[in-house]
Amino acid sequence: MSGTEPEWSEADSRLYRELAAIAVPGRAEQIAALLALAPFAADAPFRIVELGCGEGRLGLALLSFFPQARYLGLDGSDSMRQETGERLRRFGERAEVAAFDLAAADWLDRVRGADLVVSSLVVHHLTGDGKRALFKALHERLSPRGALLLADLVEPARPEARALFAGSWDAAVADAAAASADGDELRRRFAAERWNYYRYPDPADRPSPLFDQLLWLREAGFRAVDCFWMRAGHAVYGGYMTEAAAGPPKDGRWDARWPPRAPRSTRRAQQTEQRPGPAPKSRPGMTIPRLTPRRCSSSRARLRAAGARSSSCRRLACRTPARPARCRRPASGPSDAR
Repeated sequence: MSGTEPEWSEADSRLYRELAAIAVPGRAEQIAALLALAPFAADAPFRIVELGCGEGRLGLALLSFFPQARYLGLDGSDSMRQETGERLRRFGERAEVAAFDLAAADWLDRVRGADLVVSSLVVHHLTGDGKRALFKALHERLSPRGALLLADLVEPARPEARALFAGSWDAAVADAAAASADGDELRRRFAAERWNYYRYPDPADRPSPLFDQLLWLREAGFRAVDCFWMRAGHAVYGGYMTEAAAGPPKDGRWDARWPPRAPRSTRRAQQTEQRPGPAPKSRPGMTIPRLTPRRCSSSRARLRAAGARSSSCRRLACRTPARPARCRRPASGPSDAR
């Protein structure tokens, strides 16, 4: 992998940390996708290596969801390693952070025997030959049950695709900025720093076409190679050491990995908004449909209409309209409809 050393500085690391909240399209979705794609039960013990651990947010998610996993985060930036170390301190000996040079090969021995290698927004700093060599080296060192999962920029195949990626990235930034208290300032800086690679190519960024990378993964020996998620030129893709697992983990928590959940405060606000308000005041002669709670052990069609996920659910109390009741209360009196 010689001749592929990325041009990255501590100033770049600082700028990334400041902009990442809006600059990474679907950041929470990308993390959730990587969790969902890990071929391990939530309570399984296994070893993770992250190439370019950055701020440690992916490491935090992995260690939180997989309480028996051990994690090694590698990064070339002193400030990034320091921030990751602080963020993962709570996990004690389960988490380790170390320095590495992506373009070198001396760190590869630390991957030997790992069960899961993940990387986010790092591999695109390598040339095509560098990526190809990296995929081969990782395949030779992963455990037989392992997987390589990447979240990164990809090079568009046509000018039309480049324009689409550029526009959709700007749109994603605008959406994220609208939900942030200082979003307007961050959006202004995103534009001023020319962070959108598809509008302002940077020699330090060397993304390769997605199709080529999938071929290189297959060539390296990976099975079940695929692209699993994509938005605004950012893709989640990779391969597994085996063709397919017998089925999803039997721990009952597979669906908990996707979709990504909103922060607790946001969920609380949404639940408050969804609570039914006071019943409307009735008027003489007004017909009000009476809503009667029903158990969701009814037919599959009723479950589907009520929004249930599967016919095995027994906890959803769907509210279905019963016979309308004629209200005879005066206009000023409260309604007894619920």
